Amino acid sequence: MQLFFFSLLHFGALLVLALSSYTLGHRLTRSVSYASAYEQIAFCTALGLGVVAYIVFFIGMLGLLYSPVVLAIFAVLLIACYREWREMGRVLVAAVRNVIRSRKRLAIAALIAVVAAVVLVLYPAWRLPLYPPTSFDATMYHLAAARVYVEHHQVAFDPYLRFPLFPQTNEMLSALMLLLYDDIAAQLVQFLMVLLIAVGLCGWGLRLFSLRVGIWAGALWLSNPLVLAVGSTGLIDGGLALFICMSIYALFNWLTTKNRKWLVLSAIFAGLGSGSKYSALFFVGVLALVALYVAIRERRWTYPVMFVAIAVAVAAPWYLRSFYYTHNPVEPFFSQVFGYHTWNEADMQGQLKDWTLKGMGKDLNALLLLPWNLAQYQGRFGNDLPLLTIYFWLLPLTLLAAFRNRYIRWLLLLVGAFTLFWFYSAQIQRYLLPVVPALILATVAAVDLSLSWLRLPRREPLARLVTAVGLVLCVAPGWLFAGARVEARGHVPVTVAQRDAYLQASLPAYITHRWLSGVCDSGCTLYGLYDEDMAYFTVGDFLGNTFGPARFSDIVGEADTGDDLYRALSRLGAQYFLVTEHRKDVTLPNDASFQRHFKAVFRDAAAGVMVYKLTQ
Repeated sequence: MQLFFFSLLHFGALLVLALSSYTLGHRLTRSVSYASAYEQIAFCTALGLGVVAYIVFFIGMLGLLYSPVVLAIFAVLLIACYREWREMGRVLVAAVRNVIRSRKRLAIAALIAVVAAVVLVLYPAWRLPLYPPTSFDATMYHLAAARVYVEHHQVAFDPYLRFPLFPQTNEMLSALMLLLYDDIAAQLVQFLMVLLIAVGLCGWGLRLFSLRVGIWAGALWLSNPLVLAVGSTGLIDGGLALFICMSIYALFNWLTTKNRKWLVLSAIFAGLGSGSKYSALFFVGVLALVALYVAIRERRWTYPVMFVAIAVAVAAPWYLRSFYYTHNPVEPFFSQVFGYHTWNEADMQGQLKDWTLKGMGKDLNALLLLPWNLAQYQGRFGNDLPLLTIYFWLLPLTLLAAFRNRYIRWLLLLVGAFTLFWFYSAQIQRYLLPVVPALILATVAAVDLSLSWLRLPRREPLARLVTAVGLVLCVAPGWLFAGARVEARGHVPVTVAQRDAYLQASLPAYITHRWLSGVCDSGCTLYGLYDEDMAYFTVGDFLGNTFGPARFSDIVGEADTGDDLYRALSRLGAQYFLVTEHRKDVTLPNDASFQRHFKAVFRDAAAGVMVYKLTQ
């Protein structure tokens, strides 16, 4: 019962965000003609989420990130969308009345069966984002950044974060949920975003191929362990994939309808993607080239100019923010041109070296074997959970179908272009997610086209049976993975005590940070040595990271004596010094000056964590 109410409250909050985003998106796209309800829901809600994120960003830039202010602003916006709320209510009421008045008991029973089936299919999956955050990148950076903004009531520049000036559109949504609710709600935003991709694939498949292709594609997307993983954490890859998927989807709609409104939407989503991660700039360039190609053929030179102008305008606030603080719009990259600021040359080389350790090489042989390696050796492409390998095994069939179907051909060309970019940059599996929806759609369409080549009888009952069997096969891997994941994690923590126990079992230093939050209830400045993934759980300012002005190498390198260590930490303003031994052996100075400047105030021997308070 506790889990029921815990889930109800959090999914209720998510539903409020989803409906509010939908109404905002629908208000902005009233003149757009959607081909299906799937398409309308996906585009309107995704666009609304982007609008919400930027509203939070501008409120934060003004230093007004307080819950009353945020609620008041959104209340005004939602009141302005009264027409959309009324229309949505009218549609829902009409649908309910039709069901109630219907005398077709079979239809009502079928509707109940469908709802029950959806709940059953999603049951393991919807529990995953309800666990407390433990993903390294989420607690080290993404959620940590959102926490900093909420605590300071503004989008502050914190140079001690791993990537303090990256584009952070998705983090704005996390900050909103942290401000108004909690970190579980922040994780659920990513869950909503990966669900929207599934809905979008239904609409995309219906528009280009058939509803069966769309349903299979959406189900197959949600069956990926990697997708379920990023959709249940505070990572931003699900949100990035949503914006890029909708950008490509809108561009395809423009190519097939020649309606400029779709080109505008494509540019907006490309800008939202570029406002989420630097790698999305690739799609601004490539999709602009597509617009240029069409412009040359049709002698409409405004297409690429309009696309680039809109995409740049949408993404610009983040790049201008970075330029304001460092004179580098893409900090910390291209430092040879713009100079080094938050990172030094050693930091940049260290990050590049870390990326080169991922993958299976960048030579021609590795490129030719890439589909095989992604199917057989996904563990070599980072520490992420796997993608389903069916796309790579069916690639020959998809390539064959591409010769017969131009839409499959376009999808594969786009997927191939980004894969080539990914291959020669950072071969981390999670970074491939933006084009996985397009790859799934192409693969499923190729399979469906192959079924038509077999000239199976096209009677309606048989077609429905084929669709149902395909849906079960597509859903099964995700259902089994989510079920196993939930079983391994145990019961969802719904009380404070259960949450603390879960986090302590997953993160050895958690109880130490819990203790510190009681000591520094108004915030303090902590330097955590080899403890960067606990930045989110710190109350106050957290220092210490592999890269940046509080890098570990500087502190450890200056730790010959207690005086040296004290001066290094004092320059950063540290009040407490946390040392962990569960990741890396640490040897501290053992002299009189260390005893004078460092007072041991907490020790967790089981976790290998010690906290010192700095004294003069």
